[in-house]
Amino acid sequence: MTIYLTYPEYTELGGVLDLSAFNKTNVRAYKIIDGYTDGRISDEIPEEAKHLCRDLIEYLYRETIENHASNIKSQSQSMGGVSESISYEVKNTEEINRDVEGIILDYLGGMFTQSGVPVLYWGALR
Repeated sequence: MTIYLTYPEYTELGGVLDLSAFNKTNVRAYKIIDGYTDGRISDEIPEEAKHLCRDLIEYLYRETIENHASNIKSQSQSMGGVSESISYEVKNTEEINRDVEGIILDYLGGMFTQSGVPVLYWGALR
């Protein structure tokens, strides 16, 4: 298994998560990218793939781990006649998948392998 990004590379590219958070989503990001590319990124990892991996790691952490840890759907307080209501919306799986696909297309949409084959496996796109 080829990992697109190590933690030192991630931080050099401006990544802001700590090592623990990075580790929670790095392999998942790799598997998603590999599924969309049908394994066409393997030997030399292009910079676009590294930047994609950084953004995907942060997106996945924010939407699937961080938001679910603080998954407050609705909260209200009342004190002395003053009330306050707080609601958070959490994206569903379909919305997350659509966002992930958009991030991948932004980085790899026009990329080709050295032999001229598109990097993205178009059968994976909806």
